Amino acid sequence: YADSQVTVHDGALHLTAISQPHTCAGKSFPYLSGMIQSRDKREFTPPVYVEARVFTTTTNGQVANWPAWWMDGHDWPTTGELDVMEGLGNAAATWHGPNGQASIASFGVPDGWHVYGALWEPGRVTAFLDGHRAGSYTSSDNITIAPQYLILGNQIGKYGGPVVTPNDFMIDWVRIWRPTA
Repeated sequence: YADSQVTVHDGALHLTAISQPHTCAGKSFPYLSGMIQSRDKREFTPPVYVEARVFTTTTNGQVANWPAWWMDGHDWPTTGELDVMEGLGNAAATWHGPNGQASIASFGVPDGWHVYGALWEPGRVTAFLDGHRAGSYTSSDNITIAPQYLILGNQIGKYGGPVVTPNDFMIDWVRIWRPTA
């Protein structure tokens, strides 16, 4: 990731993936991309609802690259990880906890602007696409309540879809609130 690949223009945050070889910590990589996070700035515990309006690109019937927005604890996987939207060819929501990972919802291959949300409660995570419930996961011992911070990134890696560069993962807005009874 490089700060140069994080820009704001045309009313959106752009996390841009490009083909540009570079070396980081002695290891060579063929791409640069953008990522932002709220670690050590803002962290959240359940109950909390998070959502973001994001733009993903598709190619050949798959989500391009590995765009994602998620929440992560400081001691993964013990403290949990909530993938609100992760493009792994298809777009999906997943929970990772101390006892493994679980699918929350599959969103298919949505191209363009969509709102992805998640309601994280003690023992339950529910995913939403464009305001509609897409699925949920319940567990008394795998869903943690440890503080988590937000991350948005346009990864390129072995788990993502077809590599497309240059490519922007765009974010219009992110909203977070505590639900009321």
